[in-house]
Amino acid sequence: MEFNNNRTFKNPSSTYRHPIGPYGFCLLKLSKDNVKYFPKWLWALIIIFGELLGPIAYLLLGRERS
Repeated sequence: MEFNNNRTFKNPSSTYRHPIGPYGFCLLKLSKDNVKYFPKWLWALIIIFGELLGPIAYLLLGRERS
């Protein structure tokens, strides 16, 4: 928490919002799809800790297409 130059309170959560939508979507798809290259538990870690690149990597590389 910090103050601006004009002494108004600045909420730290308003400066950066974490996108939860891609994480939820990819974790749901991970639970239902077959995967390639890594086991599902490792893909889950990549999705969760990979910021925005983790979900994108799973959608492009991790899913088996039939």
